[in-house]
Amino acid sequence: MRTLIVVNTFPLLSQTFIVSQITGLMDLGVDVRILAWKDSGEDKVHEDVTKYGLLDRVTYAGEVIRSRPRRVVSAMKQTLGLATQSPAAAIRCWNGSKYGRGAWLGGLVPVADAMKRVGPVDLVHAHFGPVGERMAKLRSAGVFTAPLLVTFHGYGATRQDLYSNPNSYKNLFPQARMIMTVSEFLKNRVVSMGADADKTLVHHVGIDTQRFDFRARQKIEGQPFRMITVARLAPKKGLPDAIMAVQKLRARLPDVKYDIIGDGPGRDELEKLIAQHGLQSAVSLLGWKSQDEVSAALDRADVFLTPSVVAPDGDMEGIPTGIMEASARGLPIVSTLHSGIPEIVSDGESGYLVPEHDPEALADRLHRLATEPETWAVMGRAGRAIVEEQFDTAKLNAKALEHYRTAVGM
Repeated sequence: MRTLIVVNTFPLLSQTFIVSQITGLMDLGVDVRILAWKDSGEDKVHEDVTKYGLLDRVTYAGEVIRSRPRRVVSAMKQTLGLATQSPAAAIRCWNGSKYGRGAWLGGLVPVADAMKRVGPVDLVHAHFGPVGERMAKLRSAGVFTAPLLVTFHGYGATRQDLYSNPNSYKNLFPQARMIMTVSEFLKNRVVSMGADADKTLVHHVGIDTQRFDFRARQKIEGQPFRMITVARLAPKKGLPDAIMAVQKLRARLPDVKYDIIGDGPGRDELEKLIAQHGLQSAVSLLGWKSQDEVSAALDRADVFLTPSVVAPDGDMEGIPTGIMEASARGLPIVSTLHSGIPEIVSDGESGYLVPEHDPEALADRLHRLATEPETWAVMGRAGRAIVEEQFDTAKLNAKALEHYRTAVGM
């Protein structure tokens, strides 16, 4: 089966779940090709991107032309190339009345041209709702006829400008053969937006649990209480609340260390907050790290902290892969009652969940863990069991292949 995976940007370190699904499907014999709007430009890539030669499988749509006139001229040239295969589809790609103002500017044509370069495929699987909507427009225009699947990961069903707009997915919902969401929470959101409940199902993203050695956590005398977060520094990660929780925790437990691994647009704000409250000796912003470096940092930690919140624009998590990896390693989790997180963290069993934007509650649960180290191993085992049962990539990729076969009628 020749399958085209479509994403905004490839490769992204923050989207290891997509890499894991691609490589897992390849291991199962699927001929995977990748279409992306653009290259991330990141210096570091996931090790499997290199191991599996994924960059050789990527076709970029090339939407890097900022000048509107030049973009239109480029799109017209691409349209002529597309017209040699399908004149009708080439014309339809410019139908602004049906596909929106972007179509007038040739917005669909670069992707159609990229698909032409990819060649025939048996299935198209778009990741993220807006990506799926664009692919649905191309399918409606006749650029391809293969069945279309889409996975909603978070923002596509939560960001307010998308969630409140009845036209966000007016092409996708009728065109998609199957709609997958990474949590029950997101499934309910997508159905409430107009998706057919009968063709919408939950399919988690996951991790390769065999890569993560479980270690029962225990208190080491003379060592500080160590917390860690691995995440992109984005508003929905709630990291200002985590820093404020550390400040409150230090009033009761002075010897604490909090490492934040990751980078992103929120870094400046976090640096100012750390300095403002004199937390430089307790809180470290470590930036992006390699897989080995992340692994070593997780091994040193006592608890994984991820206080996710609804961002100002409505953006929410799906289910953070950071929680999966930390749970697989045996770390207790302290997080929030947010989106799909309660589907992976069992409050009081594998960790603690508190309301969003409540640093006091976060500090209370962290203090409880710090003073009850006998619970760490118990919670760690409970978390590992949840991940092995519901979020293991081997199981999930086998299930994804079943979904693919259903979609193409095999």
